[in-house]
Amino acid sequence: AEGDLSLVEIGAAPDLVAETVELLKDQWPGVSEETRMKAIARYTSPRSDGATSFTLLLTRKQSKIEGRASSDGATGIKKGDGKVVVAHARLHAAKSTFKNAKALILHSLCVRKELRNHGIGKRLLDAAKAYVVKHAPENKYILLKTQPSNVE
Repeated sequence: AEGDLSLVEIGAAPDLVAETVELLKDQWPGVSEETRMKAIARYTSPRSDGATSFTLLLTRKQSKIEGRASSDGATGIKKGDGKVVVAHARLHAAKSTFKNAKALILHSLCVRKELRNHGIGKRLLDAAKAYVVKHAPENKYILLKTQPSNVE
């Protein structure tokens, strides 16, 4: 259920990286898995260059009937300690200030297709704002970088 959502920074959940890559491939097809893996590594805190960057996931517990079919048709594959990635957001430090204050750019946000239109994106944004206040309070704004989706 949507009430069972948890926020996790991907650096604390390396077992969810592959599932996150699959979610991103569904949202933005045409980018190689290798490129996606490099981007996740680059935008995982702490960064070697000291820049503020977060890749945040909303997860929920996997039900017994969930799971992707494997090549032999079996289902119920347990992933990420029984968690399913339902949404992803990537934030990174803006190169310049906004209204004379530090800011983060929300570079990407996506929700699983089958869970859209249920307020999960808003819940992820709210959780991301709370996360930034706690972990990077010097950032006073979160700016949105908008572009059309490749998915209808």
